[in-house]
Amino acid sequence: MATRIDWDRDSVDGGLSSNGVLLLWLARPGNYTRWQTPPARDHTAAEIVEEMKAHGLHYHTCIAIKCGISRLITTYRFAGERYRRYYGREPPASPRMTPEDGWERAEAELLQLCSHWYTLDTIMGNSKLAFDMGNLLD
Repeated sequence: MATRIDWDRDSVDGGLSSNGVLLLWLARPGNYTRWQTPPARDHTAAEIVEEMKAHGLHYHTCIAIKCGISRLITTYRFAGERYRRYYGREPPASPRMTPEDGWERAEAELLQLCSHWYTLDTIMGNSKLAFDMGNLLD
């Protein structure tokens, strides 16, 4: 049985983790939009595999990259939908409190569901693109 790798804790020599590389790639201007074009995903995933290798992460495949991005988008959507349903308001776009001051319960739950919420919200935030992308992945 294969060993499961935590994409948040697999950095090499203090570099970026796998999720860090994905988030950095998605945050670059135009990349999130590029990812939305299904015919281009194979080429785009191959590009991300090369970027992973440049960060010492040599074990990723194109399928793994597609699954990783799908997971990020899905957890972002789910956390936002749950927050809206339970708290009746939009999730915060930036941290309201620091960990030292104590998180608001709702915000803590949001981050527990999607630890990369603030980064992903900057990339996809409240856009129809995130919803549509999630529907394509469902």
